[in-house]
Amino acid sequence: MPRRAAHAEDRLLAWQALTTNFRGLERYEGDHFYLMDHQQPLAAAITAAMRSATP
Repeated sequence: MPRRAAHAEDRLLAWQALTTNFRGLERYEGDHFYLMDHQQPLAAAITAAMRSATP
């Protein structure tokens, strides 16, 4: 992983200290429209996070 990407990941992971129920960090390759290339895995990750947050 390039140094710049590692630094960005560290900054994102720092949010863990500022939130409750941190669900982890998932990265998806791509540019501004990366969502279009990763709809299924992104939807699955969101669904799993929501299910784990349900009492």
